[in-house]
Amino acid sequence: MRRLLPLLAFALLVISCTLGTPPPTATPTTEPSQAPVFIDARTSTATTPTTQPAATATTAPTAVLRPNCVIRTDWFAYIVYPGETLGRIATRSGTTAAVLANANCLANPNLIYAGQVLRVPVLLPVITPTVPGNQNAGIVVPSPYVRIYNGQYEVLPDTNIALVWQITPARTFTRVDFFLTPTGTGTTPTLIGSDTYMADGISINFFVPRGLNGYVTALAYYGSGVVGGTIAGTLIYAGAVVSPPVIVGGTLLDVVPNLGLNNNTYVVQTGQTVTINWAATFPSETLRVEFYLIPPGQTSGTLLGTDYNLGDGAQAVWTVPSGAQGTLRALAIYSGGFDPAASSEYYVVTEAVQ
Repeated sequence: MRRLLPLLAFALLVISCTLGTPPPTATPTTEPSQAPVFIDARTSTATTPTTQPAATATTAPTAVLRPNCVIRTDWFAYIVYPGETLGRIATRSGTTAAVLANANCLANPNLIYAGQVLRVPVLLPVITPTVPGNQNAGIVVPSPYVRIYNGQYEVLPDTNIALVWQITPARTFTRVDFFLTPTGTGTTPTLIGSDTYMADGISINFFVPRGLNGYVTALAYYGSGVVGGTIAGTLIYAGAVVSPPVIVGGTLLDVVPNLGLNNNTYVVQTGQTVTINWAATFPSETLRVEFYLIPPGQTSGTLLGTDYNLGDGAQAVWTVPSGAQGTLRALAIYSGGFDPAASSEYYVVTEAVQ
């Protein structure tokens, strides 16, 4: 028994020390940080933020032109507005997109851009947006039309045409009414049609009666109130069927003197003064004939000469420079809004180039 007493005392001492010692405190730990997560409420999909790439500089668009093509610099210059198409411009010009594409040497008529300069057969007014405080803008133009003569649009009788209001509105129109006011005193406007869908432009179809002679205007409405209108009336009259002018005598060109002609290629002497002849009878509508040499790979050429006295045909005198070569052609320029007529084309080279 005496042997057990020391052991019992030692056990009691251990127990008392254990109960008197405070428990170890937990060491706080720091959770690893992470990037915040953004949730798009529209898709309920969590996405982590990404670094946006730096903006890159963009170059201004350029037109793609057909090679060996001469731009109609004798036509009026027109600057393309944002959202316009070649077809829309052609409608305003009274022609087709194909004609404009050819006149401007466009490789793809579907690729034009705002600010681009195009050549059009008629002088188009500047498009002015209709905004509060500037209610009147633009005019109505018929499409197609025969020609513009003294500011009047001649159209064919007994045909359907489009009457197009040349404007890009800055606000929404709910309706546009078109009116015709016959010429003369004491006449009143007559409603000839309305456009309530203007996503494709502002226009109506109109059947041209015989003897038509009057001014066409347009009024724009928002709800029941007038919010815009044309700046002036457009005089339209139904004329007779007019055929384009006809050149009698063909389209061939002669270059004299020359060193030879082979497969429509003229060889000429450097430094030689030559005469380019278009031996034809030109109609009375012909204003002048212009002669051009278009260098290889170019879309426009050098004017070699202009002939205004066409009683004996058309001629141009040209002194051949060193290394000259290119496509030779001539254009007969007409009055009355008719398209120019072109001669046959020839290739010209000097004896050194050959």
